[in-house]
Amino acid sequence: MTEPGAPTPDLLYAADGYVVRVVVPTSTRSSPPLESVDVSRLPGARIVALARFDADGVVAFGGCARGPSGKFAPGLEGVLFDRATALALKTLEVAPSNLTVERDVAHERSFERRATAASDKGAVVVHQLLTFDGPERDLVLCTVACAGRGCEAAEVRAEGTLPTPPAPNIVLRAFFYTAEHPFPVLGGGAALCLLLVAVILWRRPYPRP
Repeated sequence: MTEPGAPTPDLLYAADGYVVRVVVPTSTRSSPPLESVDVSRLPGARIVALARFDADGVVAFGGCARGPSGKFAPGLEGVLFDRATALALKTLEVAPSNLTVERDVAHERSFERRATAASDKGAVVVHQLLTFDGPERDLVLCTVACAGRGCEAAEVRAEGTLPTPPAPNIVLRAFFYTAEHPFPVLGGGAALCLLLVAVILWRRPYPRP
């Protein structure tokens, strides 16, 4: 339940089985065109929700991007959070100093990050939620960036039942296994390389005297 005087959660994105709401200290909302945020550096990604909130002394931006999850595995969410943060701050035209990550949590069915900073527009809060949607378990990354008075309460939140994450593909599973068990993998890889070299040398034709 929303407390008296607290900002009212605003619907940002409706998914299959859940919704994402954004909380900001103003209800003055506008809807910029989705193409106004360039996500061309994120292959396959597209903006599916975008909202801007303006009031005296505060400006905020909320948005969600959706894209394929085939190359995603737990541990890579930080890269996505970093890129989305940069896009959000650029959209707000804010250049904060000393952006500090206060919360970085991997939940069972989602990932969350909250960062704060100071700027010439006042306190800055960036809160992000990464989860999934649809039969292909597409990635859905929602971000709210807020600068100014009352932004301490800014957040994105999911309501409903989040889907289970997709299983990492075999290449990513091998990559993370190598990162966690470098010496056994290195030993096996070295043995395989030696075996391949031996086979090549054995099959190579030798010049006759």
